[in-house]
Amino acid sequence: MRKRTSTVARYAAGQIVHKTLILIDYMLQIKNIVSTAYALASRKRDRVTMSYLEVAITAGEDFECDFKGAGQVGNMQSYV
Repeated sequence: MRKRTSTVARYAAGQIVHKTLILIDYMLQIKNIVSTAYALASRKRDRVTMSYLEVAITAGEDFECDFKGAGQVGNMQSYV
C-alpha cells in the first residue's frame, strides 16, 4: 500500500512541475511580446498600443514557425 501512495505522490509532483514549466513558458512569451512592442514603440517615440502588440505577436509566431519548422503540411505546401 505504501508503494502506491508514493507512485501517486510522484505522479502529482510530476504534474505540478509540468504545469509550472508551461506557466513559465507563457510568462516568457508574454514578456517577449511586451518587450518587442515596447522596442517598436520606442523606436518611433510612441506609446505601446494594441497595434504594436499585434505586430510583436505576429513576429513571434513567424519566428517560432521558422525556428521549429512548418510541420508536415507546411512542408508539403512549400513544394507547390
